[in-house]
Amino acid sequence: MLALAGCGERATDRAPAGKAAARGAAAARAARPATPAADQDMVAAVAAGGGGGLVALRFRLAQRPVAGQPVDMDVMVTAVSPVNRIRVLFQGGDGFEIRAGQELGPIQRPEVGRGFVHRITLVPRRDGIFQVSAVALVEQASGEELARTYSIPIIAGAGLGGVATAAH
Repeated sequence: MLALAGCGERATDRAPAGKAAARGAAAARAARPATPAADQDMVAAVAAGGGGGLVALRFRLAQRPVAGQPVDMDVMVTAVSPVNRIRVLFQGGDGFEIRAGQELGPIQRPEVGRGFVHRITLVPRRDGIFQVSAVALVEQASGEELARTYSIPIIAGAGLGGVATAAH
């Protein structure tokens, strides 16, 4: 099993008020600055429409997912251009659930090139090939807000080899 250690720095300046503040603060604490070797063995998430734009997302699974068993996935988000704020929402699909870590950030004024690591816990419901969608909501230095969707493929168990098909 792979593990990462954070250096204890916080990724936010402040959080919004009320329940959103508690949720935002908890999500921000979950994102920790990456160590210099944090992206070792990480794979780039695929940005819809090609190119990543203002942020880059990379991921690594702790182990191969097995149906019915939780598995951790580390996701690293890195600003590749100056931005005011990054927030990432993770969405599950038909064949699995995201049990923990559905939201990263907001990360206020991240340093360009410095990654922040966030842990997600996935639970596949069956064998197959699935996709985690990550929507990066980015406020540019100009104040304009952009959204970019990334895909993270997940192969659980035997992948499609364990799924019967009716095509003949």
